[in-house]
Order: sequence, then C-alpha cells, then structure tokens
Amino acid sequence: MTKGRRYATATVLAALVASPVVAVCLIASAPAARAQTGGVDQTPVMGWSSWSFLRLGVNTANVEAEAHALVTSGLASVGYKYINIDDNWYQCPGSQGPNVDRYGRWVINNSEFPSVGSENGIQSVADYVHRLGLKFGIYETAGISDQAVSDNTAVLGTSYTASDIAAATPQANYNCGGMVDLNYSSPGARAYVDSIVNELASWGVDYVKLDGITNSNVPDIQAWSAAIKQSGRPMVLDTTQGGFDLNIAPALKQYSNQWEFARDIESNGPGYGGGSSVFPLTSYSHWRDRFDDVAAWKPYGGPGGFNDYDSIEVGNGPTNSGMSLAAEKSQLSLWALGSAPLILGSESAGINRHGERNERVRHRRNSDPRWPRTMRRRP
Repeated sequence: MTKGRRYATATVLAALVASPVVAVCLIASAPAARAQTGGVDQTPVMGWSSWSFLRLGVNTANVEAEAHALVTSGLASVGYKYINIDDNWYQCPGSQGPNVDRYGRWVINNSEFPSVGSENGIQSVADYVHRLGLKFGIYETAGISDQAVSDNTAVLGTSYTASDIAAATPQANYNCGGMVDLNYSSPGARAYVDSIVNELASWGVDYVKLDGITNSNVPDIQAWSAAIKQSGRPMVLDTTQGGFDLNIAPALKQYSNQWEFARDIESNGPGYGGGSSVFPLTSYSHWRDRFDDVAAWKPYGGPGGFNDYDSIEVGNGPTNSGMSLAAEKSQLSLWALGSAPLILGSESAGINRHGERNERVRHRRNSDPRWPRTMRRRP
C-alpha cells in the first residue's frame, strides 16, 4: 500500500466513524447480551487483526509496527484500540499438533517472538501495545493438542492428565491441525481451560479469538467464558465459526462478546506471510450473505455481545482487489448499521516503532513474486 493510500485509509475510517450516522448505529439499542466476561466494553470492538495482511507472517517487528501506525495514523484516537495477533504465534512442528509445555498449553514461536529480558516474546509485544495505550489480543482454538495427549501432560493444579480430559473427536485447527476435543465430563477439562486463560492473563492478553467453533462446541464456549471470569482479567471472547448457524446463537449471546458466523472476506493476492490460501475480495457471494446476515442475526446482538461480519478490508491492496472508495464506504456503512466490530484487516504500517522504515516488511514484499508489482513498491 502506498503512503498516500495509507493516509487515505485513515481519513476514510476516521471520517466515517466520527459521523453521526455511524455513531448512532454503533450504539443502536438491541436486546442486552448476557455475556459479561470480566466487564469488557459494552460497545463493538474496534482495532486491527493480523490475518488478512500478515497471514502466517506474524512476528514482533511486524505487529509492533502495526500498533505504532494505529496510533500515528490517528485511528487509535477515534477508537481503534485492539491489536490482535491471529494464527502462527505458537510452535507448529507438523500434523501432530502444536508444541506444548508440561501442562499441555501451546508454546510460543520464539523464532518470531523472541524473549526480551525476563519477558517471553508475547509478553513483550503485549507490553509494547499497552504502552501505546492500546489493547492486545491473541488467537486460540478449542480442544487440546495431540502432542499433549501423546505425552500425557499434567493439568496444572490437578491430579488429571491430558489422557483423562481428551476426547477422540478431532477439533479444527486450520493451519496446524492435530487438535482433539475436550471431554467435559471430566472435571480436569475445565481446569485445563482455566490454566490456558490464566497464562494468557499473565501475558497481558485483553482479547481472545477462539476459532474453529461449530454447533457442537457450546461446552467449549461455556468453559472459555468461565475461565476468563475466574482469571480476574477483563478479556473479550471472540467466538469464530468453523461452521455454525443460528441454532447456536442463544449460547453465543450468553457466553461470548462477539461471534463471526460467515465466510471470510479477504483482499486479493497472497498474504504477506506467504499463505497459499487466498479468499479474493471479488468473490461477491461472500459480500451478499452479509446483507441477509444483518437481518437474521440482529435479534442476538446488543451491548456486550455483537454480531461480527469479519474484518474491514479498507485500504488493503490496489483498487483491482475490488475495494474501490465506494466499496470501502459500503463495507464500513453496513458493518456500522449492524453494530458489528470494526477490526481492520488492512496494513496500517510501513514504519517501525522508531519511525524508521520497516525494512523487513519492504524487503519481503518487494522480493515475493506472488505480490502484484503495484503492491511490492513502497515510496
């Protein structure tokens, strides 16, 4: 994205969010949701997520650059407060599932998020985000890693082990795999989820995206909601579908703070991290379903719990990605009319925390032949 397009993006977003029409939509009255996981904000989340642009290319430098740009662009001043790391922050050695610690919890990818002093790599990024006055989010999927089951790791603070709490059915983890469901008839399953959330709380996490959820995952939603409450740290619980429908809506309303229920909307071109899975923005069927969704899901959204229509792609790529200025305004307007979270999937950053050019971003994009030439060059 060129410098001019980045600034134009900020201008469009700031102008629309500040407009009276959008402001009214964002606080539109609706039946109150019962999910109060730690006393989070009662308005839709606004911020940035790594998946659309960075994909599997998340690392300390890139995420901190995005956080810095959210502030310097002026977006943070109009409410865009969350910096959310999506998939690939943890170690994934293969189809046997994420690497785990002695308590069966995912292990940080230290090559991309190296420790800084006494802080692990995720803590360090979270601290940087917090120093900017922003909030920090992270990605998880339900269930437990096959590696934990194979090693029969302990469940922290209990006499249970992974084999006591693991079910035989697979659980979705899209980019790593190797996860199975939890058996909630064992008390150790809830204790295991508590141990994950308590660790996230100790790292400074303010937002959890729980991905791969289907109608059968209601026990997981309940467990994660309860775990957030017992942790004592306010966190947004974002429940993201692996394929669910309106039958799960009452549970989402009760236990989650937001829920994404439709197919992904993405920009054209491969992701920065080189992910091979691309969802072109010009697949307009992915747009059309949002108009019906606004009506179908409206009864379930309200203060504390919101219908999530997926990320905002304003400014993500050249105009041939499908996002003309009119399309950008249309997306923001529809999301606002539905009181949906406004989570940017676009690139916000071209500079690092010191105000210098992020040479790693520029070099990776310029040298990757999968990027269109118009997206590889940065003035």
